[in-house]
Amino acid sequence: MKKIFFLHPTLNVGGAEKMAYEIVRHLDRTRFRLKVCCLYGPGSIGQELINEGIELNHGLMKSKYDLYGAYRLFQLLKKESPDLLFAENSPLVLFWGFICARILNVPRIATVIHATMKPDRRVRFKKDIINRFILHRLDKIGVVSNAKLKSLVKKYNLKPEKIVLIPNGIDIAKFTDLEQRNGLKQEIGISEGDKIIGMVGRLVRKKGHDVLLKSAKDILVDFPNAKFLIIGDGEERASLEKLVTDLGIGESVIFLGERKDIADLISLFDIAVLCSRDESLPVALLEYTAVSKPIVATNVGGNSEIIVDTKSGFLVPPDNPKALAIKIIELLKNEKKGRIMGRLARKIAEDKFSLEQMMGKMERFFMDCISNGEKYQRRTRVIMVGPRLDVKGGISSFAKYCLKSELVKKFHTTYLSTATDGSKILKSFFFLKSVVIFLAMLALDRNIKIVHIFTASRGSFYRKAAVLLLSKLFMKKTIFHIEAGGFDVFYNYSHAIRRFCIRKALDFSDIIVVLSKTWLLEVSKMTRNQNIKIIPNSVDADIFKSISINRKHNGFNVLTLGRLEWRKGTYDILDIVPFVLKEVPNAKFYLAGDGELENVKKLCLQKGIEKNVILLGWLYKDRLLEELENASVFLLPSYHEGLPVALLEAMASGLAVVSTRVGGIPEVVEDGKNGFLTAPGQKQELGKRIIELLKDKRLRKGMGVNNINKIDSMFRLDRVINKFFEVYRDLLSGDGKNE
Repeated sequence: MKKIFFLHPTLNVGGAEKMAYEIVRHLDRTRFRLKVCCLYGPGSIGQELINEGIELNHGLMKSKYDLYGAYRLFQLLKKESPDLLFAENSPLVLFWGFICARILNVPRIATVIHATMKPDRRVRFKKDIINRFILHRLDKIGVVSNAKLKSLVKKYNLKPEKIVLIPNGIDIAKFTDLEQRNGLKQEIGISEGDKIIGMVGRLVRKKGHDVLLKSAKDILVDFPNAKFLIIGDGEERASLEKLVTDLGIGESVIFLGERKDIADLISLFDIAVLCSRDESLPVALLEYTAVSKPIVATNVGGNSEIIVDTKSGFLVPPDNPKALAIKIIELLKNEKKGRIMGRLARKIAEDKFSLEQMMGKMERFFMDCISNGEKYQRRTRVIMVGPRLDVKGGISSFAKYCLKSELVKKFHTTYLSTATDGSKILKSFFFLKSVVIFLAMLALDRNIKIVHIFTASRGSFYRKAAVLLLSKLFMKKTIFHIEAGGFDVFYNYSHAIRRFCIRKALDFSDIIVVLSKTWLLEVSKMTRNQNIKIIPNSVDADIFKSISINRKHNGFNVLTLGRLEWRKGTYDILDIVPFVLKEVPNAKFYLAGDGELENVKKLCLQKGIEKNVILLGWLYKDRLLEELENASVFLLPSYHEGLPVALLEAMASGLAVVSTRVGGIPEVVEDGKNGFLTAPGQKQELGKRIIELLKDKRLRKGMGVNNINKIDSMFRLDRVINKFFEVYRDLLSGDGKNE
């Protein structure tokens, strides 16, 4: 027998609470053991459960910030040790329930979303934050309407397979063979000949009672004997009573407050109305259909899944008293049409929205959650940390390749961005927000085993060192992946305290990843940590295959990719251009990247080469492929490099390369075979090599073929990803667990 822990804030009157009441009362006790808990008081519906002999814990918390109350919830969950925590979709319940359940390692957590979001902005904002963080981490989510399912998938980018459709259902037998009792009419002040328009629902803004009251003025013109029954209570009652007075319709409107004899009251209606501004799948509408009443409802949320417009009722736009009045008057004038609609509505309720159907789906939902929890062993979770994926640079480019690979399928990988483009203030706030998210992930998800940190130098290093420290505090395995081309310069030119911090960060890492043998030697000088792995950058070669086939090799176009700055040799290129143009007048130099654009433009004008130097800005996706296809030679005269992704992309596209002997480049480019290499700053030599390639189409074509083969043999994405598999497995072997 499986144990389910039902968690609610309270159980006052409302559609979701009515459904919770029915689920608790009708769930199969031979298959499930139940524990019901309300964080606050039991509410009227919770009290009914208690009166029926169902054990219900309540009063754990005095307020939403009651930490001792949260501790009491933790202790209760620990004592009950359920197979499934079934939490109501409210911010308070989801937040505290999820935290306690994750710490206690409750096997499964699920929710069913009934209500739409409250209109109060502060509540909506808070709920939205909690939903965005928690809903992705729940095992199953039930929804009561297709409209709600679609909105959840769209708003929170949830996987559709995680969401289960469980429409609300009602005990239709309760609404069968009801007799209109004259005593009830007399009690509420209705005469025999009065036309009764009724609405059931909490008196809150989203239910739109004010729309019904505004429509009453038009209805009373045609039917002065109409009476409007408002059944329910809530925060809007005082303002609605004032509206009635302002409209001068006090004699025609009756506020009945909260009632238990809902079925008997609905049986009095001539027309049943629900003019909500927002809905999910309202129970009141199902109750109307069960009593075979003609219905006028607003076309919002899941209402159209219950009402077939013009056949089983009328659907009107929200916030439109005129449209509402027109349809109510039409039904009052045509009672036969209303009876036909009511019968069809009842048939739909019997076919699709019975309590038996809902309970069958609910029990399957619970069993699927629990049985999957027993069979399913959670995959190891990996948090990959780096800049935002739209940030310009090699780290984000390589990270995007990783996230499209088998790595994500094999290990449950989440990418956490800690840096963005923009001002220092924006970057600081972005980082602080990322740290908060990261701390929450570490605290709430025990399946995170590995934190894979991409780092460069300077600010990037300090941000990632903080992430590394937090990871170690939570006893996570860490990979410090150094992508910076000038990391040795950063270390050597730092003062003693900074060098100490760099050494300690490297020492604390479980594994250090570098891009080449050259960098292994450099990093080994900075740390006692000998667990250093060489894993080069990579590209998805298949993306670039068509480029080499389509290239015509007739142009004289030299392409460079990367930030325009001294470190990348940008100003050397500007000095080389006049030298090349003397031998190849038609040569064009295409500089793609951001950086010191204005300074570069100014120098081009001074040198008179502005027609031959084209600044492309940063290239994305198709534009990058287009420029690679149009290029004849790839030029990268850097002073410091790791193993640039741009170089690998150029090689994969079949371009001959002219570059410098820095970083890991000599391990990729063999001088004279698949490109030419010079020492940094050797401008004349660089110019000669460019001229040689531009004049010799056969040479550059042959080097391009060699580059494609080089990428296929050493730098294909699948080869590099397999190395990450090995590193992850090495780290996990210490836990005695694998993915």
